[in-house]
Parts: sequence; C-alpha cells; structure tokens
Amino acid sequence: RRNFQAQLSDYTGNAIVYLLDERHEEGTSKKELHDILELSEISAISILILALTPIGSEAVSDIATKLDLEDRITSQKEAAEGRPVGLFVVSLPLNKGYQEAFDWLSNYL
Repeated sequence: RRNFQAQLSDYTGNAIVYLLDERHEEGTSKKELHDILELSEISAISILILALTPIGSEAVSDIATKLDLEDRITSQKEAAEGRPVGLFVVSLPLNKGYQEAFDWLSNYL
C-alpha cells in the first residue's frame, strides 16, 4: 500500500495524473483516489485520471460510478469550482483518448 499523504504533502506541481490500468483493483483504486482528493495540502491541484483499457471500451460514467466519483468529475464544458477532476478512458493500442484528456488538463493549468 502506497502512502500518498507522505508523498504528496510537499507537492508543488500544477496537476496529478493518476493511471488506472485494466487490471486495477477497484477497491484499492477507489480508496487511493479518495485519499488523494481529501488531502488538504493539494486541494487546488487538478487531477486527471486516465483509465487505460486495451480497446477503450468502458464508459467513463461506469468507471466514475465504480470509483464513486460521479459528483467530482469536471466536464470540458463546465467551470471547475474548487479542484478540477477529469476522468478519461484511453487506449494505447488505439491511440485513443489522450488528446482529449490532455486538452482538458491544459484548460486548468
């Protein structure tokens, strides 16, 4: 188990990119993400979550529901109040989703 609080307490960057691969443990990832989101030391930092899938087929809404993040996701069209959190499904083999994800992030840097 990683200790994100110790690693991120002195973080001075503008964003965090969190990678979920297709083998992610739903419970572990959910807890880690919520722990990161609750850290007051980084409360203004944008978080981009990339859900890696071989074919990019899983829906963002399904992943957000599994991770209990439905109310935290900031869409491309809405202004972020507080911390922007983006969730995108991406596929390395299909080169899918990356441009959209990093375009989203660039709006909050």
